[in-house]
Amino acid sequence: MDKTLAAHIDWPKFFEMQDLHGLQPMLNAMFKKNGLPFPERYEVELSQFGMKQAIFDLSFKAEYAKLKAEFDKHNLPILAFKGFVFSDYLYPESLRAGGDLDLLISKKHIIESLRLLESFDYKIHNYFNGQIITVEEVQGQLKNNFVHEVSMIKNQLHLDIHWGLCYDFLPYTYPDDFLFELDKEEQIFWTLLNHHGGKESWLRLKELADFGAFMQKVGNDWDWPPIIEKMKTFKLHRQFLHGLYLIDTFLDIEIPPALKSIERQINHTCPNLVLKFWNKGKHWKTTFERIAYERILVKSQDPSSSTFEYVRNFMRAYTRPNSVEEKRLITFPENYLFLNFLSKVLTYALNRTFKK
Repeated sequence: MDKTLAAHIDWPKFFEMQDLHGLQPMLNAMFKKNGLPFPERYEVELSQFGMKQAIFDLSFKAEYAKLKAEFDKHNLPILAFKGFVFSDYLYPESLRAGGDLDLLISKKHIIESLRLLESFDYKIHNYFNGQIITVEEVQGQLKNNFVHEVSMIKNQLHLDIHWGLCYDFLPYTYPDDFLFELDKEEQIFWTLLNHHGGKESWLRLKELADFGAFMQKVGNDWDWPPIIEKMKTFKLHRQFLHGLYLIDTFLDIEIPPALKSIERQINHTCPNLVLKFWNKGKHWKTTFERIAYERILVKSQDPSSSTFEYVRNFMRAYTRPNSVEEKRLITFPENYLFLNFLSKVLTYALNRTFKK
């Protein structure tokens, strides 16, 4: 970026977009590296953000080391992913925005893992109303495939505990707990593809930057043919092609020649919709952005995936009320599936459209 382009940044709009894109540390580092001037207000804000992020990363590393040692003593798998793991592997400094520690636990040991974390004074926290939830309440909701993570808090530490990389109602078919069997580099790749691509369709620019940094790092060094076959088996191949197209087109990151020789049709089914979403810069937790997100997500599925099957599984997942969601306007008896689904949709629409 040169001084002419930097001078035309709409700073208020840029900061409005960061709830979605999370680019503050990257922009701060880029401007300093190239000697570009900030408006004074934003220079202080970005510098403080960068220092705070570095402190977060150090504290998360220390906490993860302690938790990993305790989980190992109890023979329970646990894995840090995203966050400082990506920052350490992909970037020379703390360039990823984030304020929590993401941990993956085994689907086979969800309750034991949550109870162990509770023994270290972590409490399961309902994001929507701030109430504390018991492990027993979570256990009662595990039949609902909407529930694949919980938040836990202790003082100023915030953990996001996952037992799935994305919602079970999505069409991807990778085996449970497969990340625990891989080396670190493969763990990072499949997390990128499953979470950033499969769940979020590359709609956050910090996540697309992660993917671009990874592709630059591994390049031609990987044996790509078996990886691509596994993507097709997992129904994540189109999301991979979309990621390649976006880093090549918008981030000017060259696709490794070894991949170009295999993937001769690197394209995107809806690039204009993605670009529009990026430029609007609003998270899909709001009503109209959620509709746009779902449209892009459906268009990003492998040809072998069924849109009808996705919609049916989506409806099934949201029919059953659970203790980790926001309170519905009306809760019907559990066997009233369609009415509970309509109540969920209406609650979501009203809260996201009329509440700030």
